[in-house]
Amino acid sequence: MKNIAVLVQSLTVEYSINILNGISSYFKDKENYRLIIGQTKDPNYKLGLYEYQYWAAEELLLSDEIDGIILISGSYSSTMKTKDLANRFKQIAKEKVIVSVGIDLGLEPSNYVHVDCNNCYKEIIEHLKHKHNCKNFAYVSADFNLSIESKERFTAFKNALKENNLVFDEKLVYQTLLTSSSAYEYFKKHFTQKDQVKFDALLAANDLMALGVMKALKEIGINIPEDVKIIGFDDTSHAENATPSLTTINQNIFNQGFEASLLMDQLLSGNTQNKVREIEAYTVYRQSCGCIHAGDFAMNSRGQILITDPKQKTRYKSNGDYSNYLNELGSIASLMDMLKVTNSLQRFYNSLKYIMDTIDVSSMGICLYEKPISISRTDDIQIPDKVNLSIFVDGMNDVFEPKETFNPKKELLPKKYIKHLSGLFLIHPIFSGENNYGYIISSLRNESFSIYNLSLKLISNSVAQAYELTSSLNQNEQLSIQNQQLQQDKTDLSIQSKTDELTKILNRRGFMELAEKNMELAKELGSNGLVIFMDMDGLKTINDNYGHKMGDSAIKAFATVIAKTFRANDIVGRLSGDEFAAVAVGLKKEHLKKIHDKIDNLCCEISKEKNFPFTLSCSMGATTFSSTKKNITKLLIEADKELYIEKREKHKKQNS
Repeated sequence: MKNIAVLVQSLTVEYSINILNGISSYFKDKENYRLIIGQTKDPNYKLGLYEYQYWAAEELLLSDEIDGIILISGSYSSTMKTKDLANRFKQIAKEKVIVSVGIDLGLEPSNYVHVDCNNCYKEIIEHLKHKHNCKNFAYVSADFNLSIESKERFTAFKNALKENNLVFDEKLVYQTLLTSSSAYEYFKKHFTQKDQVKFDALLAANDLMALGVMKALKEIGINIPEDVKIIGFDDTSHAENATPSLTTINQNIFNQGFEASLLMDQLLSGNTQNKVREIEAYTVYRQSCGCIHAGDFAMNSRGQILITDPKQKTRYKSNGDYSNYLNELGSIASLMDMLKVTNSLQRFYNSLKYIMDTIDVSSMGICLYEKPISISRTDDIQIPDKVNLSIFVDGMNDVFEPKETFNPKKELLPKKYIKHLSGLFLIHPIFSGENNYGYIISSLRNESFSIYNLSLKLISNSVAQAYELTSSLNQNEQLSIQNQQLQQDKTDLSIQSKTDELTKILNRRGFMELAEKNMELAKELGSNGLVIFMDMDGLKTINDNYGHKMGDSAIKAFATVIAKTFRANDIVGRLSGDEFAAVAVGLKKEHLKKIHDKIDNLCCEISKEKNFPFTLSCSMGATTFSSTKKNITKLLIEADKELYIEKREKHKKQNS
């Protein structure tokens, strides 16, 4: 059995998923291969708080048992310099077979799959010049130091202009990041009027940039394609679904993965004659260049129809239909519910077979280091020499808890457990904050890579939390042998540090920590939500008139009210004397009145129940959090400002 590692920067990008589909298509019927996929992000990853922890997957997939590495090098272009990626694998290439997909990294030996886009650029420039009478050509590119592919495409563009006797104008070259939002913001800032646009055709280094430009130009009254023809690169689903649909260059992404796999197979079989696979790109003509009209079919450069059913306007995912997509989202929701009760490792182990059935995998191993390792953003990730196979499940067999220790630098799982297993596998680090606990390795039954990756992310979070709780409980149990009272004190210590002593809900520290984690998870799921700030009304008056003991009773009662108001998966806490807060994923500002009404009703009920000589009430403010707006401190400040507005209105009514 040969083990092939597949390293990819992100499993949420269509480009990467299509390459993986090509790779898995080649290997799916080959029983003598085990394909292990790892999402790595990159070292010192700048996005997210702890995303850099994914690079541990890269370290793990350099294990001695790995025979070859397929490196989807093109996926790293948006965040990592090519020379840095090449330097990382320079020594490794001398020890293992490496096939690079997308970029020649200059390794020795150098095995790679490369896309030739020169003929496509020559063809599309010729097409725009002669069929659409375009004369002034603009180009949108990315940082050439970061992306060799961008540089190659830009060079092909300039050569195509020259071959068509057209003038290259440096003033019409614009550089942004490889994202739609970056291109949109750049063009929105630099082009505020129609007469500032001096080009009649624009080509972009990828589809997302082209669509960002298209949006910005349309906002200042530029008609696409009447005023400007726009051409992308990649032929993603974004291009097909845009309005107008985007003419683009298809770089045969699926075939890149397939050819890389064929090359790897040949190299591992001893055939080293052909180390390079050149793949020819082709042009896909749609509406944005003006020769395909609404309702017509998309055509390639040979006049072949690319869409056979005009109703097929949306590709929800590259390897399935919309119903499958909804089923997968349903499985994620079921998984989240299941993981809520796995708050200790033993409970997690007892539930593992059901968890595996929910996410549709046939085997899974949980490997935990003897002690968690702490990794900061600037650290080089070093994998320990010892890891414990904490649990392993294989198909219909019972759950094994072997507690077997082995060296992950030599093998990812003990061979006796997986020697008969082939096919697709996914590896995922187990981490929470700066602590890295180990990794999960699981077999896959299909090519829903993004869904599987998200599932393992959720499981990773659950295992990390269960590990911490179990470790705390085990430690306290050992201490109880020495001193019963000390055991009780230690058991409470961790909880007390994050729990408000009076109300028994989260204190400020506990709230801030869990709120941050909750919003990170919401980001993974693409969800927004509310940060809600609440202030009890009249606590000072209660203390002055009835005493601080009555004030404490009021605070405890109000904590009970908000605990009943919010859902089990919402985060609620007491920030200070009369200040409370909540983080609620999925809620919107239009839900705020219902929440406020529920709190008011419960306040009335509990005030009567407790025979208070007053009726509890609160003022409330809220703000929305999102993937780009998730600093909990700033969000609480915004929500507090909204709360102040309500307080001011109440004072006006009382004084009128």
